Amino acid sequence: MRTNSERSLHDSTQINDADELLPEIVTTKNGALFCPRNDVWSYIDAGKKIHLNFLSLKDVTADFVLGLKLVLVWCAEYQSPSTLGNNFSSLKHFLSTVSDGQQLSEITDVHILNYRATLTRQKEYQLGRLRGFFKRWYKLSGIGITDNAIAVLNELKLSGNIKGTAVATHHLTEGPFTHLERSALSSTLERGYTTGKVTTEDFLLCIIVMFFGLRPAQVVMLKVCDVKLIEKTDGSLEYLLRIPSAKKRTRARTKFAERIFKDPEIGRLLWNYVQDVKNDFGSLVDDVEQLPLFPERQKKTLTSGLFAFHMENSRVTERLQKIFQPLNVRSERTGDPIHIAATRFRRTVGTVAANEGWGELVIAELLDHTDTQNAGIYVEATPAIIKRIDKKLALHLAPIAQAFAGKLVDGRNTPDGGDKQQIIAPQYTQDFAVVGTCGQHSFCSFSVPLGCYTCVLFNAWLDGPHEQILEKLIAERERLGELGNRIASVHDLTIKAVAEVVAMCKQQNDEMGALDG
Repeated sequence: MRTNSERSLHDSTQINDADELLPEIVTTKNGALFCPRNDVWSYIDAGKKIHLNFLSLKDVTADFVLGLKLVLVWCAEYQSPSTLGNNFSSLKHFLSTVSDGQQLSEITDVHILNYRATLTRQKEYQLGRLRGFFKRWYKLSGIGITDNAIAVLNELKLSGNIKGTAVATHHLTEGPFTHLERSALSSTLERGYTTGKVTTEDFLLCIIVMFFGLRPAQVVMLKVCDVKLIEKTDGSLEYLLRIPSAKKRTRARTKFAERIFKDPEIGRLLWNYVQDVKNDFGSLVDDVEQLPLFPERQKKTLTSGLFAFHMENSRVTERLQKIFQPLNVRSERTGDPIHIAATRFRRTVGTVAANEGWGELVIAELLDHTDTQNAGIYVEATPAIIKRIDKKLALHLAPIAQAFAGKLVDGRNTPDGGDKQQIIAPQYTQDFAVVGTCGQHSFCSFSVPLGCYTCVLFNAWLDGPHEQILEKLIAERERLGELGNRIASVHDLTIKAVAEVVAMCKQQNDEMGALDG
């Protein structure tokens, strides 16, 4: 029920001094400042660029714009910047749909019904999204929206937005990555970092998004103070990352989840990188601990306030794409370069968790969901069987997967064929035939020979027992798959790499045979 003052605002036909009803300065939920009296609201709020141009609203009265601004001020103060932007965009679409060329002073029940008539059942959620916004508008002032419009909205039954389609269908470019795609992205990224093609900052950005499935909003809110080094009672070191929540009802950087790096090498690399960020940007801020973990180095950004030198949300996927594009990692499903987006890594984390048997509550916590509604999508989409990979399919997919990272050499005639560096695998070959040689002159923690085929330092011998290893790996995969063991697919990338070596050996031997013939 509205107050008398609200009724007087709604019933007035002309507001003489709109500026008196709007504050001079508004402070958003996350602390950003802007003047609502301006025709254009343009600012950055917790990494989200806001740009609302009220001059772009055609055929509406000044009073209508005032009513709209009043409700958007409330949105800015109490809702997320994304919700604010979405409300404005949805309203623009609504106005462009119901416009009849006449100047519009208020939204009526006729406008609501006309808009509803243009929507298919699958698109009814668009009006459902506006319903809450319009009701808030009416409650705050009523300037620009009628009683009848609200009455109609209260009566309408609208279908909700269909969620989880990309996950449920394993969409080729929007859904979660397959196990092979994920392994290929990971190994190629590591290879790029090892060879200097990927910088430390870019490598860590990708690793954090891949490991934890963060929203872009969470990535841009990360600060160097969120990386913690903890000394345990046994003297060992543990590296921890505090991840800020990006839930709509939570103010930026007021709630955190703590995640430990299982691989201490990654944690140590991140810790050392943090010191580099402090050195690079420390002279530009009062408190180095408030520096962003991944600073904006390319574009103009805020140089003061809580989010000084932070990226905008849109830059996260943009940077991920820029990092992976030259690496040319291809999908075994399409044969094309894998489409990169932050949301795909996020959906992959949820899918992997569901495949490992975790329930909705754990997945919701893992992905920073406010409830289990969206988490249930991953559980429901869990595949019942593991896709079969036989020798024929492995050889077919090998050139596409590009999993083999090393070199193919004629081991008998190369100077690095000494006993010290030779790799054997009797557990796979039943003899001591040489598989290849290793360029690593120190201890290697990878499992031999499985870790070798995806390593850039591995030299596979042309006459090595690669086909025997391939057959053994595929047989073991089939055995585990028949038992319903989810770990069956863990070596799929290695299978592709070994198959690629088998194919390369065959091609080279055929070419040599042709020359001899």
